[in-house]
Amino acid sequence: MISFRPMTSSDAEELFRAVQDNSSFLLPWVTTPLRIRDIDSARIHVATKLSNGMPARHGAFDEGRLLGSVRLIEAVPQATEYEIGIWRVRDACPHGLAKWMLGRAICAAFGYGASRVIVQHAVSNSRAALMIGGFGIRFVGVDRRAVPLGDGVDDAAVYAILVDEMTLDRYNEWGAEWHESC
Repeated sequence: MISFRPMTSSDAEELFRAVQDNSSFLLPWVTTPLRIRDIDSARIHVATKLSNGMPARHGAFDEGRLLGSVRLIEAVPQATEYEIGIWRVRDACPHGLAKWMLGRAICAAFGYGASRVIVQHAVSNSRAALMIGGFGIRFVGVDRRAVPLGDGVDDAAVYAILVDEMTLDRYNEWGAEWHESC
């Protein structure tokens, strides 16, 4: 059974292993492999809290194996606007895992009372942008040349959801337990 939960110090070795085993898959899309270079940096990442004390990093686990990670990022320190950084390992079996993790992360951020708005960036016309747009999060614009990509840069599609747009139906759907198997 796949679970989604805040990461703790006991998850540092699994986070480090997952990042190292998947660094070529994750780069250039996410910067996690550049920030988690050794076990000490992994320990720092799992222990990081937001300014309100909420855990910054969450993970999707299957029997202790990390399938993907979500990091809540304070877009403006001490503010109520967050961005969600999300990645999954290359061989994460379940179809729809990233979408499920995104929904769980949004519910967590709003549920902690930490956020009034969540902003999400994705490389324009990428699978991630299509997934976010199909998720029901409003497209709000394009951040020109905002995403470093290999030797160049690309535009970022920007999406946002306000806490007032979170209906009970969305909480029930996005906060649901994983219900598929590999």
